[in-house]
This record gives sequence, C-alpha cells and structure tokens, in this order.
Amino acid sequence: MPTLGRLRRLIQGQGGSTLIELLVVMPLAVVALIAIDAAFFSTGRRHVELQQRTAAMTQAQVGLERMTRELRQANWVFVRSSQVIDLEVQVRPGASGASRPRLVRFDCTNASCRRLEGPETSFPPPATPAFETTRRLIGSPERAALAGSLVGRDVFSPQRIDPATGRHRPNFIDPDFVDVRVRLRLEGRRVGQFELRDGVAVRNRGTFA
Repeated sequence: MPTLGRLRRLIQGQGGSTLIELLVVMPLAVVALIAIDAAFFSTGRRHVELQQRTAAMTQAQVGLERMTRELRQANWVFVRSSQVIDLEVQVRPGASGASRPRLVRFDCTNASCRRLEGPETSFPPPATPAFETTRRLIGSPERAALAGSLVGRDVFSPQRIDPATGRHRPNFIDPDFVDVRVRLRLEGRRVGQFELRDGVAVRNRGTFA
C-alpha cells in the first residue's frame, strides 16, 4: 500500500485550475457568449428584413402590372392629377362572366395606391363618381414595415410624344404615353426605399374626345 507521503505527492501533482484563473476566464467566456448571441440575433433580423423587402417588392410589382395593363387596355383615360387617374376598361366580373366596361380609378394618395371600381360612365367622368369596390394595390400606411409606404407625389406622368423628334413632353389633357413611377419605403428598416417604374403607350387615345 502507498504511504501517506506518496499519496500527498500524487494529489499535489494532479493538474487543475486555481480560483484566480477561474475568475479571469469566466468573464471572457461571458463576453464570448454575448458576442455569439448578438451575431445570431443580427443574422436573424437581416433574414426577416430581407423577407419583408421581398414581400413588399412582390406586392408592388403585382400592383404596378395591374395598373399598367388596364391603362394599356383602356377605352379612355382621364388624368386628374399625378396621383389620381380615371379610365374605362373592360372588366370580367367572374371566371365565367363576360367582360363589360367599368369605370376604374387608381388613387395613389395617402401613402398607398388603391383601385376603385364603379359602373360604366361616359367621358369625361363626373367630378365625384360613385365607386362600388375598393382594393389596395401598393403600399399600406398601417403596415408600412411589411408592405411599404408610398413616397412622393409624382406617380403618374402623362406625356405627349413628338412624332418628329420622339421627345416626351408633359401633357395632362391629351397624353399618348403615361409613365408610372412607384417609390416605396419600409418603415423602421435599414433597407431604405426602392423604386419600380414602367411606361404605358395609351392605345385608344383617339377616343378621348
């Protein structure tokens, strides 16, 4: 059997950490854990922001395509301002119903673009036409972090193309081209704002008058 002296030497020879070493290492470990947690949190937040930006851009693109398609197919177009435009377009009421002419307004005031639809009317439309349905196409002030909020006032830029020079000149009375510009800002997000833009040659300009 080992003597008492040999046991003492074996115990003293075992490796270990002193209290001072533990006091030094523990704060460093805490700092490292905090840094790792912050990195994971930042990555997760960027992922959420990217998803929100993608969703807002997709919604805006779908809304812009709806506006430009109906402007292109309109029987007539009446520009009230750079934010509000009225038109008459063929609308199919359902999957099986026949299309019929309807009055449509695109209203891009109050940080969003809405589509209002009402019964057929003659040109020019009344100052306060009656609308039956309203649908939000682009942006949402109430959910700006998800859908974005519209920035700026110049959404619709009606123009007249000079056949000799091909130059575009502003024309709110008798346009043959409408430039549509949508700028959106995501509230509270570092991604800032983005812009979507498209142009429409007004097909039936000659039927306005």
